[in-house]
Amino acid sequence: MPDAPPIVVAPLLYGLIVSCPLYGLSIAQAVFYYRTYTDDPRLIKGFIALLMVLETAHTILIAHASNMWYLRAALAFVLPNSLLASGYVAYVVISLVQMAYMVRVYRISAGNKWIPVVLSSMSLLQLICGCGMNTTLALNVGLISIHHTSAEIFGGLQLAASVVCDVLITGSLVWYLRRGRGVFKQTQNLVDRLVIYSINIGLVTSMLSLVAMITWFAMPDNFIFTTFHILIGKVYVNSLLVTLNTRKTIRSTGKSNKFKFEVNSSGGISDGTGAFFCAFAWDPRAS
Repeated sequence: MPDAPPIVVAPLLYGLIVSCPLYGLSIAQAVFYYRTYTDDPRLIKGFIALLMVLETAHTILIAHASNMWYLRAALAFVLPNSLLASGYVAYVVISLVQMAYMVRVYRISAGNKWIPVVLSSMSLLQLICGCGMNTTLALNVGLISIHHTSAEIFGGLQLAASVVCDVLITGSLVWYLRRGRGVFKQTQNLVDRLVIYSINIGLVTSMLSLVAMITWFAMPDNFIFTTFHILIGKVYVNSLLVTLNTRKTIRSTGKSNKFKFEVNSSGGISDGTGAFFCAFAWDPRAS
């Protein structure tokens, strides 16, 4: 049986090379989080621990798949089981992080119930379709199955749902932040910074998913999309850790302005307990 061609193996190696530093960055951020936010609820600490376990498993699986294909070429044109398993892990990670952002949006929207329904639907759709694509690949085994009709439908829906979910999360945050901007003239610059911050985080994750989808359908003769696909989960985890680790910076900025905020029942922002900053940073203690 012939060895797997470079056009297949190279993108996998590229993804591994870039994902390892991202994994190291997530470890550094997790360590910083546990050292800095010792008073956080166990729920958040356990959630971060779960994400790191999944990310560790994902990195190991990708490394094993690269070893099987590149160093040993043992499976040739057959998809390594470790590569398929890494896909399941990645889709779970993406869904978990999106759900965490959903909580964040829910809090800053002052309990708008429709937003979580839409966001959770998109997140679950990407999880179901991602697992459906992986199952199709597992049943068909060969590399050619990546462009099997069922795999393309499931994969396309997974990436599209992920992009839509990210855009909706970013759009919702920007909407509610902008609604409160005009209330406090003293803090417009701070709110503008938070809006830009939200857009940048959402832009990275959504653009990465979009590039993966475009390269998959526009370049069916190569596997360059796998490079971007491998990185998506790690970018999601790092984005969430950045959000958690910037809470003290946001709070200190608010204190420096000598002004307090809270999200009122209509979703606007009014002076009060400072819950605006906590909600933006996905703090379950915010009310």
